[in-house]
Amino acid sequence: MFGRGPATGGDPRGQSEVVGLALLFGFTLLTAVGVVLVGGTAMDALEGSASLQQAENSMREADARLSQVAFSTNDAHTIDFSGQAGDVRVTDSGNVTVTVVNGSDTCTAQIGFGSIEYQNRNGDLVTYQAGGVWKRVDGGSVMLSPPDMQYRNGTFSFQLVNVSGSVEGPVESLRANRNAEASRDQSEQLRRTFGDPACNPPDEVVVTVDSKYYRAWGDYFREYVGGNVSTDPADGTASVELISVGSSVSISGENNTVESSSDFSATVEVLGTELSGISGDSILYGPTTFDVTVNGTELTPWPDGDPDDGLAADPAEDDLNDPTAGEQFVYDLRNRSSGTTITVGATSWECSSWYWEDTGQDRYVEGYGDLDQYRCGAVTDERIAIDSDSNSDNLVLLQDGERVPDFGEAGPEQRNLTEVLGDRINDTGHVQLSANEVVFLYELSKADADPDNADDADDPDYNDAVVLLTIEEDNGVEDPESFAVHVSTNHVEVTADSES
Repeated sequence: MFGRGPATGGDPRGQSEVVGLALLFGFTLLTAVGVVLVGGTAMDALEGSASLQQAENSMREADARLSQVAFSTNDAHTIDFSGQAGDVRVTDSGNVTVTVVNGSDTCTAQIGFGSIEYQNRNGDLVTYQAGGVWKRVDGGSVMLSPPDMQYRNGTFSFQLVNVSGSVEGPVESLRANRNAEASRDQSEQLRRTFGDPACNPPDEVVVTVDSKYYRAWGDYFREYVGGNVSTDPADGTASVELISVGSSVSISGENNTVESSSDFSATVEVLGTELSGISGDSILYGPTTFDVTVNGTELTPWPDGDPDDGLAADPAEDDLNDPTAGEQFVYDLRNRSSGTTITVGATSWECSSWYWEDTGQDRYVEGYGDLDQYRCGAVTDERIAIDSDSNSDNLVLLQDGERVPDFGEAGPEQRNLTEVLGDRINDTGHVQLSANEVVFLYELSKADADPDNADDADDPDYNDAVVLLTIEEDNGVEDPESFAVHVSTNHVEVTADSES
Protein backbone atom coordinates (compact mmCIF):
# COMPACT_ATOMS: atom_id res chain seq x y z
CA MET A 1 0.00 0.00 0.00
CA PHE A 2 1.36 3.24 -0.96
CA GLY A 3 1.29 6.19 1.62
CA ARG A 4 1.68 10.10 1.19
CA GLY A 5 5.03 11.73 1.10
CA PRO A 6 6.24 14.01 3.90
CA ALA A 7 4.28 17.28 4.40
CA THR A 8 6.46 20.13 3.02
CA GLY A 9 4.14 23.14 2.73
CA GLY A 10 0.53 22.42 1.89
CA ASP A 11 -1.48 22.88 -1.30
CA PRO A 12 0.30 25.18 -3.77
CA ARG A 13 -3.08 26.45 -5.12
CA GLY A 14 -4.01 27.79 -1.68
CA GLN A 15 -0.65 29.65 -1.50
CA SER A 16 -1.35 31.48 -4.81
CA GLU A 17 -4.66 32.75 -3.50
CA VAL A 18 -3.04 34.18 -0.38
CA VAL A 19 -0.28 35.91 -2.37
CA GLY A 20 -2.80 37.33 -4.86
CA LEU A 21 -4.93 38.67 -2.05
CA ALA A 22 -1.93 40.39 -0.46
CA LEU A 23 -0.92 41.98 -3.77
CA LEU A 24 -4.47 43.17 -4.33
CA PHE A 25 -4.53 44.83 -0.90
CA GLY A 26 -1.12 46.36 -1.55
CA PHE A 27 -2.11 47.78 -4.95
CA THR A 28 -5.31 49.15 -3.53
CA LEU A 29 -3.37 50.80 -0.72
CA LEU A 30 -0.83 52.32 -3.15
CA THR A 31 -3.63 53.54 -5.42
CA ALA A 32 -5.40 55.10 -2.49
CA VAL A 33 -2.19 56.82 -1.40
CA GLY A 34 -1.61 58.03 -4.96
CA VAL A 35 -5.12 59.40 -5.17
CA VAL A 36 -4.60 61.17 -1.87
CA LEU A 37 -1.27 62.63 -3.05
CA VAL A 38 -2.51 63.68 -6.49
CA GLY A 39 -5.81 64.83 -5.13
CA GLY A 40 -4.04 66.72 -2.38
CA THR A 41 -1.83 68.50 -4.93
CA ALA A 42 -4.84 69.37 -7.05
CA MET A 43 -6.70 70.56 -3.99
CA ASP A 44 -3.71 72.69 -3.00
CA ALA A 45 -3.65 74.21 -6.48
CA LEU A 46 -7.38 74.87 -6.38
CA GLU A 47 -7.14 76.31 -2.90
CA GLY A 48 -4.17 78.47 -3.99
CA SER A 49 -6.09 79.70 -7.02
CA ALA A 50 -9.13 80.44 -4.92
CA SER A 51 -6.96 82.15 -2.33
CA LEU A 52 -5.35 84.32 -5.03
CA GLN A 53 -8.73 85.22 -6.52
CA GLN A 54 -10.02 86.07 -3.06
CA ALA A 55 -6.93 88.22 -2.45
CA GLU A 56 -7.46 90.06 -5.75
CA ASN A 57 -11.07 90.73 -4.83
CA SER A 58 -10.06 91.91 -1.36
CA MET A 59 -7.41 94.24 -2.79
CA ARG A 60 -9.88 95.71 -5.29
CA GLU A 61 -12.21 96.27 -2.35
CA ALA A 62 -9.29 97.91 -0.51
CA ASP A 63 -8.77 100.15 -3.54
CA ALA A 64 -12.37 101.33 -3.36
CA ARG A 65 -12.22 101.89 0.41
CA LEU A 66 -8.91 103.74 0.25
CA SER A 67 -10.27 105.98 -2.52
CA GLN A 68 -13.19 106.83 -0.26
CA VAL A 69 -10.77 107.73 2.52
CA ALA A 70 -8.35 109.64 0.27
CA PHE A 71 -10.75 111.58 -1.94
CA SER A 72 -13.83 112.18 0.21
CA THR A 73 -14.81 113.50 3.61
CA ASN A 74 -14.89 109.97 4.99
CA ASP A 75 -11.68 110.11 7.03
CA ALA A 76 -11.59 106.45 8.10
CA HIS A 77 -12.60 103.07 6.74
CA THR A 78 -12.18 99.37 7.50
CA ILE A 79 -10.58 97.06 4.92
CA ASP A 80 -11.68 93.43 5.25
CA PHE A 81 -9.15 90.60 4.89
CA SER A 82 -11.09 87.97 6.83
CA GLY A 83 -10.77 84.40 5.60
CA GLN A 84 -7.42 85.04 3.92
CA ALA A 85 -4.74 82.35 4.29
CA GLY A 86 -1.78 84.66 3.87
CA ASP A 87 0.09 87.66 5.20
CA VAL A 88 -0.63 91.35 4.82
CA ARG A 89 2.00 94.01 5.22
CA VAL A 90 2.41 97.71 4.63
CA THR A 91 5.75 98.68 3.11
CA ASP A 92 7.58 101.67 1.65
CA SER A 93 7.92 100.34 -1.86
CA GLY A 94 8.76 103.04 -4.39
CA ASN A 95 8.52 106.56 -5.65
CA VAL A 96 7.35 108.61 -8.60
CA THR A 97 9.38 111.47 -10.07
CA VAL A 98 7.61 114.17 -12.08
CA THR A 99 9.83 116.49 -14.12
CA VAL A 100 8.50 119.53 -15.98
CA VAL A 101 10.75 121.11 -18.61
CA ASN A 102 10.27 124.55 -20.14
CA GLY A 103 13.22 125.55 -22.29
CA SER A 104 16.24 125.65 -19.99
CA ASP A 105 14.11 125.60 -16.81
CA THR A 106 13.25 122.40 -14.98
CA CYS A 107 10.87 121.77 -12.08
CA THR A 108 11.10 118.36 -10.39
CA ALA A 109 9.40 116.59 -7.50
CA GLN A 110 10.01 113.08 -6.19
CA ILE A 111 7.11 111.58 -4.25
CA GLY A 112 7.54 108.42 -2.21
CA PHE A 113 4.66 105.99 -1.81
CA GLY A 114 3.89 102.97 0.32
CA SER A 115 1.98 99.82 -0.55
CA ILE A 116 -0.33 97.25 0.99
CA GLU A 117 0.85 93.78 -0.02
CA TYR A 118 -0.93 90.47 0.34
CA GLN A 119 1.03 87.24 -0.16
CA ASN A 120 -0.62 83.82 0.10
CA ARG A 121 1.10 80.56 1.05
CA ASN A 122 1.87 79.83 -2.62
CA GLY A 123 3.91 83.02 -2.83
CA ASP A 124 1.41 84.87 -5.02
CA LEU A 125 1.59 88.63 -4.45
CA VAL A 126 -1.14 91.24 -4.93
CA THR A 127 -0.43 94.88 -4.08
CA TYR A 128 -2.27 98.16 -3.67
CA GLN A 129 0.19 100.87 -4.76
CA ALA A 130 -0.11 104.58 -5.60
CA GLY A 131 -3.84 104.29 -6.17
CA GLY A 132 -3.78 101.15 -8.35
CA VAL A 133 -3.79 97.38 -7.82
CA TRP A 134 -0.98 95.25 -9.24
CA LYS A 135 -0.16 91.54 -9.31
CA ARG A 136 3.12 89.70 -9.66
CA VAL A 137 3.11 87.01 -12.36
CA ASP A 138 5.73 84.75 -13.94
CA GLY A 139 8.11 86.94 -15.89
CA GLY A 140 6.76 90.27 -14.68
CA SER A 141 3.62 91.95 -13.41
CA VAL A 142 0.16 93.06 -14.48
CA MET A 143 -2.22 95.82 -13.49
CA LEU A 144 -5.58 94.83 -12.01
CA SER A 145 -6.98 98.35 -11.59
CA PRO A 146 -5.45 101.68 -12.64
CA PRO A 147 -4.25 104.58 -10.48
CA ASP A 148 -5.91 107.99 -10.76
CA MET A 149 -3.67 109.38 -13.52
CA GLN A 150 -4.95 111.12 -16.65
CA TYR A 151 -3.61 112.98 -19.65
CA ARG A 152 -6.52 114.70 -21.38
CA ASN A 153 -7.02 117.93 -23.26
CA GLY A 154 -3.44 118.96 -22.65
CA THR A 155 -3.55 118.53 -18.87
CA PHE A 156 -1.63 115.89 -16.96
CA SER A 157 -3.15 115.10 -13.56
CA PHE A 158 -2.16 112.53 -10.94
CA GLN A 159 -3.84 112.10 -7.56
CA LEU A 160 -1.44 109.76 -5.82
CA VAL A 161 -2.43 107.78 -2.71
CA ASN A 162 0.47 107.21 -0.30
CA VAL A 163 -0.17 104.57 2.39
CA SER A 164 1.98 104.14 5.48
CA GLY A 165 1.92 101.87 8.52
CA SER A 166 3.68 99.02 10.33
CA VAL A 167 1.36 96.10 9.61
CA GLU A 168 2.89 92.68 8.91
CA GLY A 169 1.41 89.19 9.24
CA PRO A 170 -2.05 87.61 9.09
CA VAL A 171 -4.81 90.11 9.84
CA GLU A 172 -8.59 90.03 9.67
CA SER A 173 -9.00 93.70 8.79
CA LEU A 174 -7.17 96.99 8.46
CA ARG A 175 -8.12 100.45 9.58
CA ALA A 176 -7.37 103.29 7.12
CA ASN A 177 -7.27 106.90 8.31
CA ARG A 178 -6.63 109.96 6.16
CA ASN A 179 -3.86 112.27 7.29
CA ALA A 180 -5.44 115.52 6.15
CA GLU A 181 -2.59 117.76 7.26
CA ALA A 182 0.15 115.78 5.47
CA SER A 183 -2.03 115.54 2.36
CA ARG A 184 -2.67 119.27 2.33
CA ASP A 185 0.95 120.26 2.99
CA GLN A 186 2.51 118.08 0.29
CA SER A 187 -0.16 118.89 -2.28
CA GLU A 188 0.44 122.60 -1.69
CA GLN A 189 4.18 122.11 -2.14
CA LEU A 190 3.57 120.27 -5.41
CA ARG A 191 1.22 123.02 -6.58
CA ARG A 192 3.94 125.62 -5.98
CA THR A 193 6.59 123.47 -7.69
CA PHE A 194 4.63 122.87 -10.88
CA GLY A 195 2.99 126.28 -10.84
CA ASP A 196 6.35 128.05 -11.00
CA PRO A 197 6.10 130.62 -13.81
CA ALA A 198 9.55 129.55 -15.02
CA CYS A 199 8.14 126.13 -15.91
CA ASN A 200 4.90 127.24 -17.54
CA PRO A 201 3.65 126.49 -20.05
CA PRO A 202 5.66 123.23 -20.12
CA ASP A 203 7.39 121.96 -23.21
CA GLU A 204 7.38 118.44 -21.83
CA VAL A 205 6.58 116.40 -18.73
CA VAL A 206 8.41 113.21 -17.77
CA VAL A 207 6.89 110.83 -15.21
CA THR A 208 9.13 108.04 -13.87
CA VAL A 209 7.90 105.33 -11.49
CA ASP A 210 10.39 103.28 -9.44
CA SER A 211 8.58 100.08 -8.46
CA LYS A 212 8.85 96.28 -8.48
CA TYR A 213 5.83 96.49 -10.80
CA TYR A 214 7.62 98.74 -13.30
CA ARG A 215 6.71 96.53 -16.27
CA ALA A 216 3.01 96.79 -15.44
CA TRP A 217 3.40 100.56 -14.97
CA GLY A 218 4.95 100.73 -18.46
CA ASP A 219 2.02 98.79 -19.92
CA TYR A 220 -0.37 101.12 -18.11
CA PHE A 221 1.36 104.20 -19.54
CA ARG A 222 1.12 102.80 -23.06
CA GLU A 223 -2.58 101.86 -22.83
CA TYR A 224 -4.04 104.65 -20.72
CA VAL A 225 -1.71 107.65 -20.79
CA GLY A 226 0.06 107.78 -24.16
CA GLY A 227 3.26 109.64 -24.96
CA ASN A 228 6.72 108.11 -25.34
CA VAL A 229 7.08 105.17 -22.93
CA SER A 230 10.22 103.32 -21.86
CA THR A 231 11.18 100.81 -19.17
CA ASP A 232 14.59 100.23 -17.57
CA PRO A 233 15.01 96.74 -16.05
CA ALA A 234 18.39 97.71 -14.57
CA ASP A 235 16.83 100.49 -12.48
CA GLY A 236 13.37 98.94 -12.16
CA THR A 237 11.67 102.02 -13.59
CA ALA A 238 9.02 102.93 -16.15
CA SER A 239 8.87 106.39 -17.73
CA VAL A 240 6.44 108.29 -19.91
CA GLU A 241 7.31 111.50 -21.74
CA LEU A 242 4.46 113.85 -22.57
CA ILE A 243 5.19 116.62 -25.04
CA SER A 244 3.17 119.76 -25.66
CA VAL A 245 1.85 120.73 -29.07
CA GLY A 246 4.62 122.30 -31.12
CA SER A 247 7.41 120.54 -29.25
CA SER A 248 9.60 117.85 -30.69
CA VAL A 249 8.62 114.24 -31.11
CA SER A 250 10.68 111.31 -32.24
CA ILE A 251 10.39 110.87 -36.01
CA SER A 252 12.25 108.72 -38.46
CA GLY A 253 12.65 108.87 -42.21
CA GLU A 254 13.23 105.85 -44.43
CA ASN A 255 12.60 105.40 -48.17
CA ASN A 256 11.51 109.05 -48.35
CA THR A 257 8.76 108.31 -45.81
CA VAL A 258 8.34 109.89 -42.38
CA GLU A 259 6.95 108.06 -39.34
CA SER A 260 6.16 109.35 -35.84
CA SER A 261 6.78 107.43 -32.61
CA SER A 262 3.60 108.75 -30.99
CA ASP A 263 0.07 109.75 -31.90
CA PHE A 264 0.32 112.96 -33.88
CA SER A 265 -1.06 115.64 -36.10
CA ALA A 266 0.95 116.98 -39.04
CA THR A 267 1.20 120.01 -41.31
CA VAL A 268 2.43 119.65 -44.89
CA GLU A 269 3.53 122.94 -46.45
CA VAL A 270 4.78 123.55 -49.99
CA LEU A 271 7.34 126.30 -49.44
CA GLY A 272 8.06 126.87 -53.10
CA THR A 273 8.24 125.52 -56.65
CA GLU A 274 11.06 126.56 -58.99
CA LEU A 275 10.66 124.38 -62.10
CA SER A 276 11.17 126.89 -64.91
CA GLY A 277 13.39 128.01 -67.76
CA ILE A 278 14.11 131.11 -69.85
CA SER A 279 13.22 131.03 -73.53
CA GLY A 280 13.91 134.26 -75.42
CA ASP A 281 12.16 137.05 -73.56
CA SER A 282 9.91 134.70 -71.57
CA ILE A 283 9.97 132.50 -68.49
CA LEU A 284 8.24 129.15 -69.02
CA TYR A 285 6.94 127.35 -65.92
CA GLY A 286 6.78 123.55 -65.91
CA PRO A 287 3.49 122.17 -64.54
CA THR A 288 3.96 120.42 -61.17
CA THR A 289 1.41 118.50 -59.11
CA PHE A 290 1.61 117.07 -55.59
CA ASP A 291 0.03 114.36 -53.50
CA VAL A 292 0.27 113.40 -49.83
CA THR A 293 0.32 109.64 -49.19
CA VAL A 294 -0.72 108.50 -45.69
CA ASN A 295 -0.35 104.78 -44.93
CA GLY A 296 -0.61 104.05 -48.65
CA THR A 297 -3.68 106.24 -49.24
CA GLU A 298 -3.06 109.01 -51.77
CA LEU A 299 -4.55 112.41 -51.01
CA THR A 300 -4.63 115.37 -53.41
CA PRO A 301 -5.47 118.46 -51.34
CA TRP A 302 -4.05 121.09 -53.69
CA PRO A 303 -4.92 123.52 -55.09
CA ASP A 304 -8.68 123.18 -54.45
CA GLY A 305 -8.43 121.95 -50.84
CA ASP A 306 -10.27 118.67 -51.50
CA PRO A 307 -7.94 115.76 -50.57
CA ASP A 308 -10.24 113.07 -51.99
CA ASP A 309 -10.95 114.32 -55.50
CA GLY A 310 -7.89 112.76 -57.13
CA LEU A 311 -5.76 114.39 -59.79
CA ALA A 312 -7.68 116.37 -62.40
CA ALA A 313 -8.14 114.83 -65.85
CA ASP A 314 -6.03 117.73 -67.12
CA PRO A 315 -3.18 117.96 -64.55
CA ALA A 316 -2.70 121.60 -65.54
CA GLU A 317 -5.77 122.31 -63.40
CA ASP A 318 -3.85 121.10 -60.31
CA ASP A 319 -0.58 122.83 -61.23
CA LEU A 320 1.06 124.48 -58.20
CA ASN A 321 3.86 125.95 -60.32
CA ASP A 322 1.47 128.41 -61.91
CA PRO A 323 3.12 131.84 -61.35
CA THR A 324 -0.28 133.35 -60.60
CA ALA A 325 -1.22 130.73 -57.98
CA GLY A 326 0.94 131.96 -55.11
CA GLU A 327 3.87 130.31 -53.45
CA GLN A 328 2.65 128.39 -50.39
CA PHE A 329 0.09 125.60 -49.97
CA VAL A 330 -0.70 123.98 -46.61
CA TYR A 331 -2.55 120.79 -45.66
CA ASP A 332 -3.26 119.60 -42.10
CA LEU A 333 -3.51 115.96 -41.02
CA ARG A 334 -5.25 115.44 -37.67
CA ASN A 335 -5.50 112.63 -35.11
CA ARG A 336 -3.13 110.11 -36.65
CA SER A 337 -1.84 107.06 -34.77
CA SER A 338 1.80 106.36 -34.03
CA GLY A 339 3.39 104.31 -36.79
CA THR A 340 1.44 106.10 -39.53
CA THR A 341 3.68 106.76 -42.53
CA ILE A 342 3.64 109.97 -44.56
CA THR A 343 5.33 110.87 -47.80
CA VAL A 344 4.79 113.77 -50.20
CA GLY A 345 4.91 112.94 -53.90
CA ALA A 346 5.58 115.39 -56.72
CA THR A 347 5.18 115.02 -60.49
CA SER A 348 6.39 117.22 -63.31
CA TRP A 349 4.59 117.18 -66.67
CA GLU A 350 5.45 117.81 -70.33
CA CYS A 351 3.75 120.77 -71.95
CA SER A 352 3.51 121.25 -75.73
CA SER A 353 4.75 124.64 -76.85
CA TRP A 354 1.45 125.77 -78.38
CA TYR A 355 -0.31 125.35 -75.04
CA TRP A 356 1.73 127.96 -73.17
CA GLU A 357 -0.45 130.83 -71.93
CA ASP A 358 0.79 134.33 -71.23
CA THR A 359 -0.14 135.41 -67.68
CA GLY A 360 0.03 139.07 -68.66
CA GLN A 361 2.61 139.63 -65.92
CA ASP A 362 6.22 140.70 -66.42
CA ARG A 363 9.08 139.78 -64.11
CA TYR A 364 12.49 141.39 -63.93
CA VAL A 365 15.46 139.00 -64.00
CA GLU A 366 18.94 140.43 -63.58
CA GLY A 367 20.90 140.15 -66.80
CA TYR A 368 17.72 139.56 -68.81
CA GLY A 369 15.46 142.50 -68.00
CA ASP A 370 11.68 142.28 -67.92
CA LEU A 371 10.45 138.86 -69.04
CA ASP A 372 6.94 137.65 -69.82
CA GLN A 373 5.71 134.76 -67.65
CA TYR A 374 4.05 131.79 -69.33
CA ARG A 375 2.17 128.94 -67.70
CA CYS A 376 1.09 125.67 -69.23
CA GLY A 377 -2.52 125.57 -70.43
CA ALA A 378 -2.61 121.79 -71.01
CA VAL A 379 -0.16 118.99 -70.40
CA THR A 380 0.78 116.02 -72.55
CA ASP A 381 2.76 113.30 -70.79
CA GLU A 382 4.12 112.68 -67.33
CA ARG A 383 7.71 113.81 -67.08
CA ILE A 384 9.12 112.73 -63.69
CA ALA A 385 7.08 111.26 -60.82
CA ILE A 386 8.66 111.08 -57.37
CA ASP A 387 7.28 109.16 -54.40
CA SER A 388 8.56 106.68 -51.82
CA ASP A 389 9.12 104.02 -54.51
CA SER A 390 9.80 105.94 -57.74
CA ASN A 391 12.86 108.06 -58.53
CA SER A 392 13.88 107.94 -54.88
CA ASP A 393 17.23 109.65 -55.56
CA ASN A 394 15.34 112.62 -57.00
CA LEU A 395 14.07 113.34 -53.48
CA VAL A 396 16.26 114.30 -50.52
CA LEU A 397 14.98 114.44 -46.93
CA LEU A 398 16.82 116.64 -44.43
CA GLN A 399 16.38 116.92 -40.67
CA ASP A 400 17.81 119.34 -38.14
CA GLY A 401 21.60 119.63 -38.19
CA GLU A 402 22.15 117.90 -41.53
CA ARG A 403 24.29 119.60 -44.13
CA VAL A 404 22.65 120.66 -47.38
CA PRO A 405 24.56 118.89 -50.18
CA ASP A 406 26.39 120.93 -52.83
CA PHE A 407 23.78 120.86 -55.56
CA GLY A 408 23.91 122.50 -58.98
CA GLU A 409 23.18 126.20 -59.38
CA ALA A 410 19.61 127.40 -59.71
CA GLY A 411 18.59 129.18 -62.88
CA PRO A 412 18.82 132.98 -62.90
CA GLU A 413 15.02 133.27 -62.74
CA GLN A 414 14.79 130.80 -59.82
CA ARG A 415 15.24 131.02 -56.06
CA ASN A 416 17.98 128.76 -54.73
CA LEU A 417 17.53 126.64 -51.60
CA THR A 418 18.93 129.34 -49.33
CA GLU A 419 16.33 131.77 -50.59
CA VAL A 420 13.47 129.27 -50.29
CA LEU A 421 14.41 128.01 -46.82
CA GLY A 422 15.64 131.36 -45.48
CA ASP A 423 16.98 131.15 -41.94
CA ARG A 424 16.31 127.41 -41.92
CA ILE A 425 19.82 127.18 -43.41
CA ASN A 426 22.65 128.59 -41.28
CA ASP A 427 25.93 130.18 -42.36
CA THR A 428 27.70 126.80 -42.42
CA GLY A 429 25.17 125.28 -44.83
CA HIS A 430 23.36 123.12 -42.25
CA VAL A 431 19.60 123.08 -41.84
CA GLN A 432 18.24 124.60 -38.64
CA LEU A 433 14.91 122.94 -37.92
CA SER A 434 12.92 121.86 -34.91
CA ALA A 435 13.38 118.19 -34.09
CA ASN A 436 9.83 117.57 -35.32
CA GLU A 437 10.41 119.02 -38.81
CA VAL A 438 11.59 117.45 -42.06
CA VAL A 439 12.40 119.21 -45.35
CA PHE A 440 11.74 117.48 -48.72
CA LEU A 441 13.86 118.64 -51.68
CA TYR A 442 12.78 117.59 -55.22
CA GLU A 443 14.62 117.36 -58.52
CA LEU A 444 11.91 117.34 -61.20
CA SER A 445 13.79 118.22 -64.37
CA LYS A 446 16.52 115.56 -64.62
CA ALA A 447 15.68 111.89 -64.24
CA ASP A 448 17.94 109.51 -62.30
CA ALA A 449 19.54 112.35 -60.37
CA ASP A 450 22.37 111.61 -57.95
CA PRO A 451 22.40 113.94 -54.93
CA ASP A 452 25.89 112.76 -53.98
CA ASN A 453 27.30 113.83 -57.35
CA ALA A 454 25.48 117.05 -58.18
CA ASP A 455 27.97 119.78 -57.43
CA ASP A 456 28.58 121.13 -60.94
CA ALA A 457 26.76 124.19 -62.26
CA ASP A 458 24.61 122.22 -64.71
CA ASP A 459 23.87 119.37 -62.27
CA PRO A 460 20.48 118.88 -60.58
CA ASP A 461 19.68 121.74 -58.20
CA TYR A 462 16.95 120.01 -56.08
CA ASN A 463 15.03 123.26 -55.77
CA ASP A 464 12.23 122.37 -58.20
CA ALA A 465 9.97 121.93 -55.18
CA VAL A 466 10.58 122.32 -51.44
CA VAL A 467 8.15 120.92 -48.85
CA LEU A 468 8.20 121.25 -45.06
CA LEU A 469 6.57 118.51 -42.94
CA THR A 470 5.93 119.28 -39.26
CA ILE A 471 4.91 116.52 -36.84
CA GLU A 472 3.19 117.50 -33.59
CA GLU A 473 2.16 115.18 -30.79
CA ASP A 474 -1.59 114.85 -30.84
CA ASN A 475 -2.77 115.60 -27.32
CA GLY A 476 -5.98 117.29 -28.32
CA VAL A 477 -4.73 120.80 -27.58
CA GLU A 478 -4.78 123.49 -30.23
CA ASP A 479 -2.98 126.00 -28.00
CA PRO A 480 0.19 124.87 -26.19
CA GLU A 481 -0.44 127.60 -23.62
CA SER A 482 -3.11 125.33 -22.10
CA PHE A 483 -0.67 122.49 -21.36
CA ALA A 484 -0.72 122.10 -17.56
CA VAL A 485 0.37 119.78 -14.74
CA HIS A 486 -1.65 119.01 -11.62
CA VAL A 487 -0.19 116.57 -9.06
CA SER A 488 -1.50 115.99 -5.55
CA THR A 489 -0.96 113.40 -2.82
CA ASN A 490 -3.34 111.87 -0.32
CA HIS A 491 -1.74 110.34 2.77
CA VAL A 492 -3.52 107.37 4.34
CA GLU A 493 -2.28 105.70 7.54
CA VAL A 494 -3.06 101.98 7.84
CA THR A 495 -3.14 99.97 11.06
CA ALA A 496 -4.37 96.53 12.07
CA ASP A 497 -7.95 96.87 13.27
CA SER A 498 -7.93 96.31 17.02
CA GLU A 499 -11.42 94.83 16.86
CA SER A 500 -10.41 92.08 14.44
